[in-house]
Amino acid sequence: MTNQNSAERAEKQYRLKVASLLGSVTHAQVLADQALEQAGFFMDDHELEESDVIRALENFSCVCDETLEVLFNEYKNKGL
Repeated sequence: MTNQNSAERAEKQYRLKVASLLGSVTHAQVLADQALEQAGFFMDDHELEESDVIRALENFSCVCDETLEVLFNEYKNKGL
């Protein structure tokens, strides 16, 4: 009985962590996208193309997108 309760508790904690990650990753992606948009207001095209920070933000936003897809599929498939 204890092993079953432990497994149920672990599964519940896992579901909560995945749900929390969905929110955190979504928030991070929104911030990255907003920073990219703001950069467009004061940087010219050449600066945008040459900026390591802009490339990092674009990559980060893409990684967030992929992460959200994986987490959402896990959330959906596990019935979380």
